[in-house]
Amino acid sequence: GADFTGGDDVNIPAEFSRGSFALRTGLRLAADRDLILSATRNVARDVDFPALPMDLRDDDTWLLSLRYEDRQPTGARIAWRTHLHASWVDHRMDNLLRSADSRPVDATTEAQTANWGVRTEAELERGHHRAYAGADLLIEQAEGTRQRTFLLGPKAGTTVHDNVWQDASIVKPGLFGEWHAITGSTRWIASARVEINHADAADPAEEYAAAQHDMTVTQINPGLSLGMRRQLSTVLSVGLWWGRAQRSGGLTERYINGFPVGLDRYEMLGNPALDPEVNNQVDLTLTWTPAPATRIELDGFASYLQDLISSRVLPDQAPRLPTALGVREYVNIRDARIVGFEIRWDQALGLGWRHEMTGAFSHGQDLVRDEPLSEIPPLDLRYRLIGSYQEDRLRPQLNLRHVADQDRVSTSFGEGRTPGFQVVDARVTWDIDPHWILTTGVENLLDETYYEHLTRATQGAQGHPIYSTGRNLTLMLTSRWL
Repeated sequence: GADFTGGDDVNIPAEFSRGSFALRTGLRLAADRDLILSATRNVARDVDFPALPMDLRDDDTWLLSLRYEDRQPTGARIAWRTHLHASWVDHRMDNLLRSADSRPVDATTEAQTANWGVRTEAELERGHHRAYAGADLLIEQAEGTRQRTFLLGPKAGTTVHDNVWQDASIVKPGLFGEWHAITGSTRWIASARVEINHADAADPAEEYAAAQHDMTVTQINPGLSLGMRRQLSTVLSVGLWWGRAQRSGGLTERYINGFPVGLDRYEMLGNPALDPEVNNQVDLTLTWTPAPATRIELDGFASYLQDLISSRVLPDQAPRLPTALGVREYVNIRDARIVGFEIRWDQALGLGWRHEMTGAFSHGQDLVRDEPLSEIPPLDLRYRLIGSYQEDRLRPQLNLRHVADQDRVSTSFGEGRTPGFQVVDARVTWDIDPHWILTTGVENLLDETYYEHLTRATQGAQGHPIYSTGRNLTLMLTSRWL
């Protein structure tokens, strides 16, 4: 991939080289038993990160997966599945290809992360009842050091090393269960989970350990949910769902030591003393089909959050890299609320055309500081007009998208406002024959200059937002032989 330009021809550094190689194979051990193995190798080289102080120089990732499934066809259907997975990532970032004028420090960070996991689950089905029960274990680990060599000032020529990941690890064993039942026109679902979360840093940085009281933390996280969906009539159904989920902070939220890992150039500081985040949420869903060719779906939700894990700017703490925007520390927000909705309308128009309209909106509020929550997406409205001709072999499509301004931002988070935008895309897909598919189109037809609120867009190294792609012509030929 290469650099691209926004709608106003501003160049965005976006070069990258990526490759992926995968093997997936299966063994039928018996008529009702399968063993499936997959291995994937991902590589990346010289990937530009225009919103961050450094770029990705190289990344090498291995993903391994082994899945076993045992099905016993009896009067009560029983299945047993076990899944083992592992991943290893060797990752290096630096700023050595940045302009010397904007690089007062040479910085290189090498990091190695690893994840191992196993999940085993039994399924029992009898009549209108189905039950699941199982256990899982996930182990996460990260280590890495940043090297900084000063090029200017009184420290010119001096090299220091920052212990960024502190050889941190999290071990998470868990037990879970789920039950499904159908009674008349109502489907019931109940689930429960309990997890032990043990976090530790085997090689804590001196300055980090001095500021934190305890680097080793063990927490127990229960979760429970209950829901139902009922067909009220031939055209109307309703669903009601309640859940309480609790999670502990991740490796980044607990142990990152002055490194930019968010959506902007703030250096993030972890916090091992974070309390578990609790989400209490209710969802109400309605589905209305007044005609065979019309379907309307509405999902409204309300969420009360306790000890929400977020972050706040530390105005008195200077970043280690001069090009960073500042330092932000992970903290708990004791009480917060998020409410919102999603709506979808599908309808056939006749003459081979149908259209889809969707909308989504969320409103988040920090109830302690009485300010908006950070990183909440703005109102997003989308419209698609889709045609189908020649027995669905020729499919034209027009996409319209309107996103409102996002003025509700968190000042304590250091979040900036985002202007709204409108984008128009068009494309045509033609199935030449059963094996060849031709697709051509225009993305951002009106060449709009815009950027998303939830991307690395607050400020790039050039001092302007990281704009999305301007007008872009696409042509794709797909070969399919299955």
